[in-house]
Amino acid sequence: RFLYKDQIHAGYGVYSRTVNTLEFALGLRGEYTRVDTYLQNTEERNVQNYVNLFPSVQGLYTLDEVNALKFTYSRRIDRPTAWRLNPFPDITDSLNVRRGNPNLQPELINSFEIGHLANFKKASLTSNLFYRKVNGELDFITIVEDGISYSQPENLLSSESYGLELIGTAEVNDWYSLNGSFTLFRIAVDGSNISEEFTNSGFSWNAKLIQDFKLPKGFNFQIAANYDSPEIEAQGRDLSQYFIDMTVQRGFLGDKANLSLSVRDVFDTLRFAGNALTNRFSQEFTNKEETRIVLLSARFNF
Repeated sequence: RFLYKDQIHAGYGVYSRTVNTLEFALGLRGEYTRVDTYLQNTEERNVQNYVNLFPSVQGLYTLDEVNALKFTYSRRIDRPTAWRLNPFPDITDSLNVRRGNPNLQPELINSFEIGHLANFKKASLTSNLFYRKVNGELDFITIVEDGISYSQPENLLSSESYGLELIGTAEVNDWYSLNGSFTLFRIAVDGSNISEEFTNSGFSWNAKLIQDFKLPKGFNFQIAANYDSPEIEAQGRDLSQYFIDMTVQRGFLGDKANLSLSVRDVFDTLRFAGNALTNRFSQEFTNKEETRIVLLSARFNF
């Protein structure tokens, strides 16, 4: 029995202005967070209180009717979820035990982006160069004792990533349109606060493509394909993940009603796998859940 309570109190202000072809906005958000967890089985209680400030800067400079340049900076927070804070062990697999960590702190993220926007009549292309620094990066750390591996999330010292992101949309004709994205980045993680060997770096990429088809008789068909390449972690790397979703829908009664049929992970390929490597042991793991799901939904607007 794990009890989780949190309170988040926040206030923010934004100042924005337009000067000729330059638009900019300055923002500041302040937050007070209180987290209270209690594992009744062992009477473990953990209370955290912290205050954070989150500035942001956004700028957009319009070059002409088609092209524009943008710049953004923001400081964000990513709090650990309740299940990551729960120290109760999951022994579904008695040789590979997973547990949470009630002492986890939130990730604090500083993000910079410089980009170019091109808007055409039936297409658009956005390109971004980005840099992100994460203090307190959350990652699962595995130790092996007496032939049993124990994994729990820990706060690493930091991680850094930089790369290129491309986002495009196009209306090819009256019945076919598409949008997609591609990101190439290098990431470096520093877990030297836990062990000197928990540092790693490497390149990764991911891509997404969504295609929409307008079919006869008022039907719409969509295919969404996703691919994430292998990505490094503090102790090793996660292997690639890929899957395809499909949806067909049709409106009725002048689009007041809608019927939709979706198939998630059509080819049942989505799984989480990877490897861990230290000076003491090596480990390979695969986790396959039931990801192929058929969903039928109906909506009516009054």
